[in-house]
Amino acid sequence: MTTTATSSTGLSTPTAPTTSTSKVGEHLGEAREHLRQAGRGAIDTLSSAADQAREQYRGHRDDIRSEIREAGTSLQAAAGEARIAAREQWDHAVDYSKQLGDRGTVWVRENPLKALGLAVLGGIVLSKLLSRGR
Repeated sequence: MTTTATSSTGLSTPTAPTTSTSKVGEHLGEAREHLRQAGRGAIDTLSSAADQAREQYRGHRDDIRSEIREAGTSLQAAAGEARIAAREQWDHAVDYSKQLGDRGTVWVRENPLKALGLAVLGGIVLSKLLSRGR
């Protein structure tokens, strides 16, 4: 708030501001300092939260890596078991086909005329099927 004084000419002239403006300046300075402190506090809080998040991430990252290693080990074990089972099935199929071949050989030796008749009949059927397309 400014005051006015009257000069000898009768005109009023402004005088220096009163102490209320200096109080406003003090309040602004205090407010600025409070804002700085609040900003520093917010930065410290955010920094602390970021550090905690980083630590949690590192902890979970190690857990995830451990779980992936365990899953890989389990997968390798399952693949090994599947390989063994597939090999056993293959060996069984080979043995069975050998048995069928041996039984067929024995049957042909015991029944040569029947085997010859079946071979001729099979040839005729095959020839008819192949010649139909022409």
